[in-house]
Amino acid sequence: MRPILNFAKAIALASVLAILLACTTAKPAGEFSTALGKLVRSGKVHEVDLANVLPLDWHELFAFGPYSTRDSNCQTLQLGWLQCRMALPAEVNEGEFVLVFRSSSKVVHVEHHRRWNGDFSSRTSPRPQPILRSAAKFSVSLVSNRAPESEQWYQLEHQAHD
Repeated sequence: MRPILNFAKAIALASVLAILLACTTAKPAGEFSTALGKLVRSGKVHEVDLANVLPLDWHELFAFGPYSTRDSNCQTLQLGWLQCRMALPAEVNEGEFVLVFRSSSKVVHVEHHRRWNGDFSSRTSPRPQPILRSAAKFSVSLVSNRAPESEQWYQLEHQAHD
């Protein structure tokens, strides 16, 4: 009886550790985020058009900010329960955004975006509005009060369009 009890304890402990690891492991930045970060950090741009970062077919982009939840993000996107769980994380971590690209109201790409690669924080709201591909121009500015000493942090501000 004792070996079965020890085995059950080992399985329970392994399950708890796996859950903790899954909850604390940050996903790597996606391809779009990495390309945007290289562009922003090049020091050669003061403006970036998100439509030109990667050859990706999309019509609108949602940038879900830190601490936003899957349920509220899926409500914004009007996703069903299963599609929601398959596409989006339970919560967005502090140092990132989740970018959701859509075309004809269908999700075509989802990825994690490190704020380090360009911070959309000024766009964060309880219910984000879509960024249309035709109006996805952002100014890039260096901000000194967000990064650790001797590191650079770039803010992305959506430009008003006519």
